[in-house]
Amino acid sequence: MNRSMTDCEILEAQPTFGKPLETDGCTRTSFYHHYHSAKCDARSKLYDWSVLTERFQLIASRRREDRAYFYRHGATKYNLTNRVSGQHDTLLSELGRKQASALRESLPNRIDMIVCSTLFRTVETMTIGVPPHVRNHAPVVVDPRLNEVHLGILQGKRRRHLSGYEQGDLDFAPDQGESYRMAAQRVLSLIADLFDDLAATRSRPRTAVVFAHAGIMRIISTLVTGNDERDLFKTNHANTECLALPAERMHLPDYWNRTSHASGIKCHSF
Repeated sequence: MNRSMTDCEILEAQPTFGKPLETDGCTRTSFYHHYHSAKCDARSKLYDWSVLTERFQLIASRRREDRAYFYRHGATKYNLTNRVSGQHDTLLSELGRKQASALRESLPNRIDMIVCSTLFRTVETMTIGVPPHVRNHAPVVVDPRLNEVHLGILQGKRRRHLSGYEQGDLDFAPDQGESYRMAAQRVLSLIADLFDDLAATRSRPRTAVVFAHAGIMRIISTLVTGNDERDLFKTNHANTECLALPAERMHLPDYWNRTSHASGIKCHSF
């Protein structure tokens, strides 16, 4: 069981990124209000690839045993009908809510920080999956850098094979969408901030749980698997699947830093 944090520990644990999300007693409607107010947060920074390379080397060199556990959200109605969500804001299905509830049995024993994207399916998964007493003692943060890869005109459409993805092209982007390299820059910027935050308390290793999306999980998996970029689009993560990210073993693959087309974080409205 998670022990209660002292007031001092709670103060020290307040993250330097994203936007705190009040969760005590919130209804579905009030969570939606928080989602809209937090969607574009100026504190969610994007870093150059050279800076990210140095920061990931520093994170590994600390040899701390901090951990971030990434969970994909529960199943949505789009998932059940084989449609692409991207950054469309879809709700969990009944199955997805059951999957989120089952997460309570698999969470780490101690949680120091909770992070999710601004999209409602991750917020709902977090709200159902993390017990209220844990959310009351660990800061909850929403950050747009965790939002799903924007798939442009494909969003809301049936899934289909795309040659750009099949060829492992990190710079391929659907019309009006973003490439995986662009998405990776924002996701990896968040991870750098997250592990710096976890390392701010030197007394012991700290743990974060993060609720994200299928495309984001693909990007995160490259930090620990060592797979070639051509394998990225062959990787699939089931709903509520967990991916553990250990600070001391993280490595930023060189292929992410070959070119950079991202000019900043964009919050898309529909």
